[in-house]
Amino acid sequence: MVHRPRVVLYDATNGDHTASGYVDPISPTESEGEEVYNPITGMFERVGLSRYSKSGFRNQINQYAFQTTPPQPEVIYPDRVRRCAFLREPTTQIMLGAIAGLLLGMILANLDVSDNVGTLVNLPGKVFLQVLKCFVIPMVFTSLSTTVADIVLLGKVSIVGTRTALIFTGLSFTGSALSLSISMLLRDLVPHTKGVVAETSSAFFSILCENGNFFTYNYTGAALCSATSQDGTTRFEFFDPTRVLLNDGTASTAATVSMQITDILNQLVPSNIFSSFEQDLILSVTTFAIAFGAAAVKTSSRESSPLLDVLKQMNKVFFRVISKAIDWSPLAVMSLVAGSLSGQEMLGEAARHVGILVLCTVLSIQRCLHWVHRHHS
Repeated sequence: MVHRPRVVLYDATNGDHTASGYVDPISPTESEGEEVYNPITGMFERVGLSRYSKSGFRNQINQYAFQTTPPQPEVIYPDRVRRCAFLREPTTQIMLGAIAGLLLGMILANLDVSDNVGTLVNLPGKVFLQVLKCFVIPMVFTSLSTTVADIVLLGKVSIVGTRTALIFTGLSFTGSALSLSISMLLRDLVPHTKGVVAETSSAFFSILCENGNFFTYNYTGAALCSATSQDGTTRFEFFDPTRVLLNDGTASTAATVSMQITDILNQLVPSNIFSSFEQDLILSVTTFAIAFGAAAVKTSSRESSPLLDVLKQMNKVFFRVISKAIDWSPLAVMSLVAGSLSGQEMLGEAARHVGILVLCTVLSIQRCLHWVHRHHS
């Protein structure tokens, strides 16, 4: 007759009898016990039974006591690194796209293709930039509006506003000082004229004809393309009676400090927000988004207004579209680089600039990765 050990369960608080039963006998070669459900703890626990170990010694274990299974340490397996995993990195793909665009642009330039071919090659890159311009500004508006609304709901406007103002002021001062220092260091490398050029100075120009000669006039007043070199008869003075160049927004004029402050204030307080969206004035959009988000919370009686819910959903949509568009950035970089190099006459100089840009980017990324690895280790 096989002896079946009896298991008795007691309440741990008062020692009252809870349950009892019999378990099947366990051979000496089995593990230290089988797991039995304990109604007190609500867990499957290992019951200790009297048995013989493989070494021949009798294990003195209370056959009626439940022993909780000790937690097994988590086994950490090394990550399975795929081969050429670095090729999946977005930065690596963009660098490869730039190199491919450089090679393709050099081939197109050596083949002396027409301008139409260069325009077609450059078309995917332009479409990529237009998609980003189309969705970035609306995403900035929705993101800032919802963020400001959440800050107002939490009641941390003063703390966050003070920190933001300090960070903005510090970064602006640092950027201005850095740009001023770099310009002073590189001042001697760029030729410049000393003093101030008067606005009333005359502008002269010459006209080169299709036959290779310069446009000139003789003593009778006849105009011909017969001059082989530039002289007094091929020199014409530019006269601007309506002062169109001084009134043109694209003309470069000396800007004073007051003019700069006025322009910044005009951008901070836009007169037409739709015009700011059209002209991609990020400062105007930022100011409007902050005011709009704060006002949207104050005009709603609930913490989650329908307007803010719509803005949050729009922000998710814009972010989704931009994320999918960025996946095509290697192709866009290749298109832009190849299209710009296909019509270059000084191909060697342009290729050198692109190569230096790629090299600097790779070195900067390598330094950043080295710093991150050292910081985490």
